[in-house]
Amino acid sequence: MESTLRIRTGDAFSIFGTLNTSNSGKKSKLLIFVHGLTGNKDEHQYINAAPFFNAHGIDTFRFDLYSDEDNGRSLSDCNVKVHAGDLLMVINHFKDKYKELFLVGHSLGATVILHTDISVVKRVVLWDPTKGMESLAQKACVYTKDLGKYMLNWRMTILVNHEMVDDWMQAARISDSIKMFTKPSKLIFAGNCDIYDGWKPFLKDVTVPNEVVVIPGATHVFIEEGTAERMYEETLKWVNTGPQ
Repeated sequence: MESTLRIRTGDAFSIFGTLNTSNSGKKSKLLIFVHGLTGNKDEHQYINAAPFFNAHGIDTFRFDLYSDEDNGRSLSDCNVKVHAGDLLMVINHFKDKYKELFLVGHSLGATVILHTDISVVKRVVLWDPTKGMESLAQKACVYTKDLGKYMLNWRMTILVNHEMVDDWMQAARISDSIKMFTKPSKLIFAGNCDIYDGWKPFLKDVTVPNEVVVIPGATHVFIEEGTAERMYEETLKWVNTGPQ
């Protein structure tokens, strides 16, 4: 069953999300998906995840970190701290409704998870976590003085603020990110993307229980045939693994 939820934040904004529940009705396990920069809850990897995990008795919740709905946040006013605060609101909304909560973060969504209080979360899965931005030119990012914002000149022009750019650059210090792992974590990398190469030298320093998987043939958003399904299967294994 699918339902839409609206969670109000402490600063008068609203978080909009979609809850997909299995037929088991047990309220046992919930996967919360955190999308990446410029992403949204209705990208293929989240929509298609719902029936997969529901079929295994696991509920899913996907939500927008910014939205064109009434009282939704604007991306240009957000940074990782704001995203982390909203993720915590989502966690608190569900923590008494389910026995176990799991977080799945894609790209910059992984950074958001690492900056959030996830003490009540059981396990974490990171889908091709960002390796950050080393320079503005690397991401076609240009400062516009008239707007006081940075423009991402991608398929469309996207505005982000100075704080978000700083956070993105900080994420390039992967050795610092490694120190922020607090829960058993599984990292799933796309084989046809260079993000794994950036993380690989530091993965030996993760101190919590962890696994690393590389999916051959996959690019960053796992659109190649069979790659998303493989990602779901690897995620399911981690969710169903016993305590460590």
